[in-house]
Amino acid sequence: MRVLTPLCLAAGMALFSPGAAVLAAEDAATQPHAAAAQLVDADFAADTAAGGVAEIEMARLAKEKSTNEAVTAFADQMIADHGAANAQLKQVAAKLGWALPTDMGPQHRETYANLKKLSGDRFEAAYRLAMVSDHSKTVAAFEQQAEYGKTPELKAFAETLLPKLQHHLEMAQALPGGD
Repeated sequence: MRVLTPLCLAAGMALFSPGAAVLAAEDAATQPHAAAAQLVDADFAADTAAGGVAEIEMARLAKEKSTNEAVTAFADQMIADHGAANAQLKQVAAKLGWALPTDMGPQHRETYANLKKLSGDRFEAAYRLAMVSDHSKTVAAFEQQAEYGKTPELKAFAETLLPKLQHHLEMAQALPGGD
C-alpha cells in the first residue's frame, strides 16, 4: 500500500475544492503540511458559509409555507443565528484572505427545491427531517474543527458556535413532523 505525502494529499484535495486550491498552491512546495491543513480549514469555512446560506433560505421558505408556530419560531431563530454566524465567519475569512461562497451549493439547492414543492404537514415533516440532518452534519463538522482545526481564528469560531448548533439540533428534533 502506498502512503500519500502531504503534498500529494494537498494536490488531491485541491482537485475537489477549486476555490481552496489557490490557497495551498503558493505554500504547497515549501510547507506541504501547513498547506494541507490550511486547505482543510478553508474547505470547512466554505462548507459552513454555504450551509449557513441554505439554513437561512430554507427558514425563509418555512416562514412562507408553515402556519405552525413552532416551525415559524424555529425558522426565525435560524435566520437570526445563521445570519450572525455567517457575518462572523465572513470577518474571519476576510482576515485570512479567503473568499466564501454566497449561495447554498448543489445539495442544499436540491433539498430546497424539494421542500418548495410541499405544503402543510408534508412540508413540516420534510423541513424537520432536513433540519435534523443538516444540523447533525454541521455539529459533527464543528466538533472536528474545534478539536483538530489548524487555523486559530477558525478553531475559535467553531468552539464558540458549537453549543448553539447543538441547541439548534435539539430544537430541530423537537419540531412537529417526527414520529
